[in-house]
Amino acid sequence: MTVLDQVRAFIVGRKPEATCDDCIASRLQLTVRQHANHKTRELAKTTGFDRRGGLSAALAAGGEKPKRNSVNRQLTPIRLLRNRIAHHEPILHLNLPRHRQSALDLTNACAPALAEWTKAHCAFDRTYDAALAQTFLTRADEDAPDA
Repeated sequence: MTVLDQVRAFIVGRKPEATCDDCIASRLQLTVRQHANHKTRELAKTTGFDRRGGLSAALAAGGEKPKRNSVNRQLTPIRLLRNRIAHHEPILHLNLPRHRQSALDLTNACAPALAEWTKAHCAFDRTYDAALAQTFLTRADEDAPDA
């Protein structure tokens, strides 16, 4: 069985839960995380696989301690969004629901009770107009890792 087949079987076996490259590399005992990253990028080009940024279900549920690089990689787009807001730069062209979900995933990994409170009190769902936002988004923005 090839590494690609192992990664495919591992992901399919965990559906519908998301699985990050760090978890795949750890569970399949791959020598480097980049090997998992390469294989998941290949799978993302096939039907039935959706590749996104964010924590895996295991990390988000507190099942494993996330690695520092993994958390920093996910915090960078959130920091950049915060900086754009602080400097009054336009943000409507960004995929804001993706940023919100990433922030909630990270919050859930660190403090699940805080994540639940945030979901209950956040006004984003009531105020975000997806139809209006689509006028600012392009296909490239939706596929980009968000800056």
